[in-house]
Amino acid sequence: MSDTSDRPAGAHGVHLMCYLLVVVLFVLAAVERHRRTLVFQDRPPVEPDRVAQLQTRVDPNTAGWAELARLPNVGESLARSIVAYREERRAKDGSTASNPSPPFQSLEDLDAVPGIGPRTLHQIAPYLKFPQ
Repeated sequence: MSDTSDRPAGAHGVHLMCYLLVVVLFVLAAVERHRRTLVFQDRPPVEPDRVAQLQTRVDPNTAGWAELARLPNVGESLARSIVAYREERRAKDGSTASNPSPPFQSLEDLDAVPGIGPRTLHQIAPYLKFPQ
C-alpha cells in the first residue's frame, strides 16, 4: 500500500500547487532583485572629472540651469527654479542689461528660492561665487 491512500482526495494537487506557488514567488523575487541591481549599476558614479569641473566656482547670478544642475543635490528642477527666481527678481528690481542688479549677493540670498534649505546651501556653498 502507498502512503497516498491515507490522504484525502485532491491533497496531492494542493501540495503541488503550493510548491509551484513558492517556486513562482522565488523566481519573481530573484528577477526583481536582479532588476534593481541593474538600475543601481546604471547610475553614474561621482567621478573626479565632475568634481574638477565644479572647482571653478559658479555664479548663480549668471549661470544657466544646466550649469547649476551639476551642483550637489540641485538637479534640473531646482536649477530651473533658481533661474526663474533670478529672472523674477531682476524684473521686479527693474535691472537692465546696462545696469544689472544681481539678485544673489551672498549664499543666504539663495535660501529664498523654493526648494533650497540649509542642507542644500551647505552642500553647494563650496561651488558658488558671488559678486564683491
